[in-house]
Amino acid sequence: MVEKLIPENDLEDLLVEAQEKRLNFAEFINFFLNADLSVPSGSEVMPDGSGLAPLLFEKNGIQMLGVFTSLSRVKMFKDKTPYCLSMSGSDLLSRMPSDCGLVINPGFDKGFELPPAGIAAIVKDLKKSAYALVVLNTVFINQYMKIIEQKACSYLLMQDGDEWYLTFFTGGSVEIDICVKLNQHEKNGIKSGELAPSTLVQKFLSDRTKYEGRRIIPSIHP
Repeated sequence: MVEKLIPENDLEDLLVEAQEKRLNFAEFINFFLNADLSVPSGSEVMPDGSGLAPLLFEKNGIQMLGVFTSLSRVKMFKDKTPYCLSMSGSDLLSRMPSDCGLVINPGFDKGFELPPAGIAAIVKDLKKSAYALVVLNTVFINQYMKIIEQKACSYLLMQDGDEWYLTFFTGGSVEIDICVKLNQHEKNGIKSGELAPSTLVQKFLSDRTKYEGRRIIPSIHP
């Protein structure tokens, strides 16, 4: 039985508009890539992404990974996948196996599918865009930002005027780079030596609510 999807967030509002042809699908995909998706799992997922046992379907001999545009949608498959991982559309697509497709909102009347070839095409465009952003960010940081502290393959602490940014990698099998704008309490702690950047990274890795609403996309890199 297919359930009716009543939009719960901006992504779902745009999904409805796109499927009703009130929004160009390419414009929707651009939003989709930056939105948070809910990826259900049959086993507990660690903060670094390890342990993920995704919800899989088969279509014409191709494995399709099921994801949802809202956490509440996952409940439909809670018996099979009681756990869930949240990640952006771009992070998910860039880490998809080359022979696996994607089905968004299985079991609901508003959703869509991306075959492996479609994912590959989007990821190719993402890499081109990412290269351009890295070049721009590098120029910007070299001219205007001060690198305060850097630890190879772990984190990068940067200052831009009064603003401080901490970029770090999650590690594990699904590695994601995350950039967080630090609050005044965190900056004061680092300045005084009472808070080490590495300790802050561990706090962020163990509980994403610690930086909720402060993530910078795309991440800032030198």
